[in-house]
Amino acid sequence: MDPQQVNNDEIRDNLSRSRSSLSAHFPQIPSSMHDGIQSFFGGSNTEYQNQSTSASFPNDRVSMSSFDENHEATDADGNERDQLLGSQRNIRENLQHFRNSLDNTREGQTVVSITKSIFPFLALFAANFVFDHLYEIFQFIVVYLIFVQADVIVQKMMAGGIANKIFQVVYFFGYTIVTVVYLRNYSLDDFEFSNTFGLNISYFMSGEYKELSMSSTLYGVVMTDTFFKLITILPKSLIVIVPDTYVTTSFKRKVLQLLEYCSQLYRCALPFGPWLRHFLFSNPGSGVMIYFFSISYFSLKVGEVYRYSLSVKKSVGNLLTVFVSYVLSKLILYSFRTAQ
Repeated sequence: MDPQQVNNDEIRDNLSRSRSSLSAHFPQIPSSMHDGIQSFFGGSNTEYQNQSTSASFPNDRVSMSSFDENHEATDADGNERDQLLGSQRNIRENLQHFRNSLDNTREGQTVVSITKSIFPFLALFAANFVFDHLYEIFQFIVVYLIFVQADVIVQKMMAGGIANKIFQVVYFFGYTIVTVVYLRNYSLDDFEFSNTFGLNISYFMSGEYKELSMSSTLYGVVMTDTFFKLITILPKSLIVIVPDTYVTTSFKRKVLQLLEYCSQLYRCALPFGPWLRHFLFSNPGSGVMIYFFSISYFSLKVGEVYRYSLSVKKSVGNLLTVFVSYVLSKLILYSFRTAQ
């Protein structure tokens, strides 16, 4: 039997004996006083029972609130799952509807037959293109994989997954040497690195060029963008290896964020010269269309640079806020130690 229930039964028996004793010794007490005494002891008993119940189960309200929060989280997850399933169902239904429209209409059957007839030729031309530019594609894949692997290692070091400072320092110097040697030995037609990374527009507006096709320009832009991503890893690694005793983790994150936004802003302006050269000199006989494409590209690029500049401005503000907070905390701590 529950001890709390035994205590409650004993209290109830004591109250009953008390009322019987009062009635026997004081028969002249009016019934109203009996009722008042009974209500008094009864209220005390009820209050005691409530207190006992609260003392016996102090975590009931916390448990109920935790249950409500877990239930709400479960409902939210269920709603997201239902929305995802609904989206997948809609996509499947739309694809099935499109497939039925192709199978059940004359126009759809015509499109299917034309696609089946030209697909082998498209596959052949694509294979020929890959074979002709196999070396360039291989170079791009290698450079991009190096960048991805280096970026993953930097993120792990920042998250604390690689805490060995010796490894971090060796990795930084090793990656720096490999990047510098690779860029010094690599050459790209019509994309001299010093002028390309220096945003030298006059370099792209004068001189003799081997090829000004869209494919060569696109390949040069993609490769220079990837090379600059490799270069961006160097300052990121240097920031990460700084000991936490000198720079806080939040400050490091803000610096890395600012560095990433600045990199995106610079990479946005990086292909301006090559594409402007392509529009102006790839087809000199186009007349007024040359200036139309050049002005349109310039307008789009200016808008893109402006949007990235807003992100850089916001990141600078966040970095200054963290820096000022850090300096003020150090000054307050120093003044407090001096006062002691």
